[in-house]
Amino acid sequence: PLFIIIWTYRSMVLRGLYANNKTMSIQTRGLHKQFVSVLTLQALLPIFPLLGVFASLFGVFGLFSYPMLEMAPVLISEFPALFSPLIVIYHIRYLSE
Repeated sequence: PLFIIIWTYRSMVLRGLYANNKTMSIQTRGLHKQFVSVLTLQALLPIFPLLGVFASLFGVFGLFSYPMLEMAPVLISEFPALFSPLIVIYHIRYLSE
């Protein structure tokens, strides 16, 4: 449900940006393009905890039994906190200069 809400808000923001696209300067349009790429990548981040849930279900149901599989849900669930600032720093040129 949260993933659907995130994608709904993302599409609303994109619709608003594209509606005002013709009146923007080239620099503003470029900055908005960077924000859209960051918004899209950050909207994909909730997939990682979902992968952690699947990894733990494999262990619970006994499909796989590895020590790394027992640690995987915790490690995978931490990926959004790790990648979110990296995505912003990498994609927003103003912050990386």
